[in-house]
Amino acid sequence: MLWTEFILGYIEHGLQKEALQCFEKMRLEGVQPDPITYVCGLKACIGSGFIKEGREMHVEIVIDGLESDIRVGTALIDMYAKSGLINDAGEIFEELQVLNIFTSNFMRVGYEFNSNDREDSFNSLPGPERPGMPPDVACWTSLISGYAEQGENEVALQFYCKMLEQGILPNMISFMSMLKGCGDTTSLDRGKMIHAQICKMCKLEEQSEMILQTALIDMYSKCQSIDDARAWFHVMPKQNVVSWTAVIGGYVQVGKGHEALDLFGKMQQTNVKPNAFTFMTALNACAMIGATEEGKQIHFYLVDIGLELDAFVNSALIDMYSKSGSLVDARKFLEKTSSKNVVCWSAMIAGYALYGDGEEVLRLASRMQEEGIPLNHITFIHILSACSHTGLLDVCLYYFDVMRRVYGISPSPEHFACVVDSFGRAGNLKKAAMMAKTMPSSPSAVVWRAFLGACRVRGDVKRAKYAAEQVIKIEPDDPAALVLLSNSYAAEGRWEEKASAMKQITSRGLVKEPGKSCIEVNGKVHIFIADDSSHPEIQRIHMELDTLLADMKEAGYVPDTRFALHNIEDLKEYSLSRHSEKLAMVFGILSTSRGTPIRVVKNLRVCGDCHTAAKYISKMVGREIYLRDAHRYHHFNDGVCSCGDYW
Repeated sequence: MLWTEFILGYIEHGLQKEALQCFEKMRLEGVQPDPITYVCGLKACIGSGFIKEGREMHVEIVIDGLESDIRVGTALIDMYAKSGLINDAGEIFEELQVLNIFTSNFMRVGYEFNSNDREDSFNSLPGPERPGMPPDVACWTSLISGYAEQGENEVALQFYCKMLEQGILPNMISFMSMLKGCGDTTSLDRGKMIHAQICKMCKLEEQSEMILQTALIDMYSKCQSIDDARAWFHVMPKQNVVSWTAVIGGYVQVGKGHEALDLFGKMQQTNVKPNAFTFMTALNACAMIGATEEGKQIHFYLVDIGLELDAFVNSALIDMYSKSGSLVDARKFLEKTSSKNVVCWSAMIAGYALYGDGEEVLRLASRMQEEGIPLNHITFIHILSACSHTGLLDVCLYYFDVMRRVYGISPSPEHFACVVDSFGRAGNLKKAAMMAKTMPSSPSAVVWRAFLGACRVRGDVKRAKYAAEQVIKIEPDDPAALVLLSNSYAAEGRWEEKASAMKQITSRGLVKEPGKSCIEVNGKVHIFIADDSSHPEIQRIHMELDTLLADMKEAGYVPDTRFALHNIEDLKEYSLSRHSEKLAMVFGILSTSRGTPIRVVKNLRVCGDCHTAAKYISKMVGREIYLRDAHRYHHFNDGVCSCGDYW
């Protein structure tokens, strides 16, 4: 399943050649493509000059006995028809053992594609009550898969249940399609139901069984149930590189980078060799927690074994260096990379966007265009984000227009969120709200979160409350909106309303994510939480911090008690002094030699008081401080932050 997702990743970035190379790597490593993988491989051949590769894949499909599979057959029809080979498409159409609504639709779309009248092949699918549906598992699976791929998971579930009611047992592709539709915490129960049915009904050959087992790990990870994923991984009769990578990636998905790297280390103690995807997942874990040294070790190993040239591995290396505070190393790596493509460029632009260097982001975007590398939807997200975080509202609106008018890219919720955020940060909350409300489709949670964050920064509690309500309507199980709202109330001293917002979190059974700050010292990552007492050096840290705070106050530092989230006047200043990022910074000062930069990673947004404190600390101790939070990278040097206090 991971191979399939990476092939799709290349296709989504417009890298058909790399997608086909990935398909070939999979075959060389002895992994047998399943029907879904073949469908993805055939997608890479459409309209991109790879009809020869498509024909070769067709031969492999026949050898593997999958030519009569409805999904593979329709993908072949689609590939031939959209490549202008209507006769070949027609032959496949006639040869399919079961003709259903999907083959008919793909034939129609193929003709329309070549007559310059494209439309999505799923636009005119009939509804659930379509008469005459062939009672064949392949046809049912095709329909279920179609709806699942379009995000219509409830409709897919309805058809799945109807199939069971008619006594038709699901096959591996049916289960895979249903598991793919279980991608968040709200679908965990459904995923467990599918898991139980797999255990009850499935009698598969070893390879197919491993594919399903890996899909289950992936499903549990995406549903944020990493303990179930890990438990299932351990009971698997055989673990291969795909299952190892899936469970390591699961820990990355749920934000547990340390555990992911620990598991990566255990994998290396086995006889299972990591592949490019495993290394990329491990690099993502390093980037998440700022584990620079471990990331460098992985880089050295990649160079030794020759895996460095993979596009996604290259982008993961750039991302790791950028997020670990080594933007110079990231840029050096990009410049010496011979196979720079849109993925690598986008990763580098994302790095500068993270640092709030809007000017360099725009220079890189111009250079991409000069070198003939088209900007894609991901590149534009990073450009718009950088504009938002550096106050370049007019430039943000310009690129938002260019994206639609010149590149023909339809804005996603993430693009709209960047523009909403840009208006909000510029102080124009009215236009930010108007942008959200006038979207072609209903604003998603990501858009309302952007608006909520802007309201929080601007201290507009009334609009913050409205935005939080919209987020909760869309994602009732996410506590982040209520936490932001409660913080807004606290900043305004509205303690009863803050208590009410926090009470909602408790009553809904939600869990507030605690603030954590990490710092790597001598290859070991240390984690701090607010008012931490668990670290073995905590007493020494507190003593040094108190001394430092006293000196800072003499130099003009005034604690900003608006960021104290508890209504206890005498303890507000104390609680601020024990924020996790302050503890991590002081530990770094105590544990490293004079002049060594301090690099701290926080999982949430850095508070305004800690931001001010970091400026004073950098000047007083003569250290560069790199503080990465959930949104930005702050580089403090001699009392000044790279963000210009605009974040």
